[in-house]
Amino acid sequence: MLKNKIVVLIVVWLGLHSCTSPNQPKNITPQGQVHLSFGNPFHNTYSNLVIELDNDEANWIHHYKEDIGDNFAVFEFDDVENKNIDTTRDNTRFKRRVAIPTVSQGSYKIRVNRGHRSDSASIYYLDDMYVLKAHSEEITFKQDTILKVLPNNVWLFFRYQDDKDTGQIDDFERMIFTVGCVPNKMRPGNYGHFVVGGDSLPINREDHQSKILVKTYAYSGELSELSRMQKSFNTWHDHTVRAYMSRWDGVVP
Repeated sequence: MLKNKIVVLIVVWLGLHSCTSPNQPKNITPQGQVHLSFGNPFHNTYSNLVIELDNDEANWIHHYKEDIGDNFAVFEFDDVENKNIDTTRDNTRFKRRVAIPTVSQGSYKIRVNRGHRSDSASIYYLDDMYVLKAHSEEITFKQDTILKVLPNNVWLFFRYQDDKDTGQIDDFERMIFTVGCVPNKMRPGNYGHFVVGGDSLPINREDHQSKILVKTYAYSGELSELSRMQKSFNTWHDHTVRAYMSRWDGVVP
């Protein structure tokens, strides 16, 4: 009788301890990669960091949390059910945009925890660029480097529908030349907000709504003066052409 009781107790004990706790992540083996995209600073205080997971990865995610510090960011994913999750993802892909602080020098550390796997990456802040480095093959950056827009520079995006509208852009340029804006050429590469080609001029592009013309200028005057001209221009042209402006440090009118 005593022997039978001992056997029953052992079976019950094994059964209880073999169950997976609903509050603990399972032994997940991530199959896809983590994709990171980094953008140039806004207002010289924060930058956009986009984190994406492949379709197969997103299928098992039920829980996500982030910890954003001054010099580090930690992203955690597991399969614990969390009904209050707000990840902005669709049914097949996880994508999240977060604001991380911009540091003047040194590096910013990133750690991605998926179940029992942990991977890391770093963003190195240099004088003229940001260097993006993954410390694992499981993490990929969409860019290796992002060049910095140097001080005393501004850039403008012009949105327009028809090529005939570019004449109005020429008129606006002549206006801002009167307050000290000078067209300039920049080092070829990716600046986050725009890309400069081999001719040292920004590459224009299109989206599903309009054509986009990018212009860069050297300017050391007051941004308020350019802001006034920009607002007048946008008012005059009633949305046929729109001008969007930003200073080297991300400050916008």
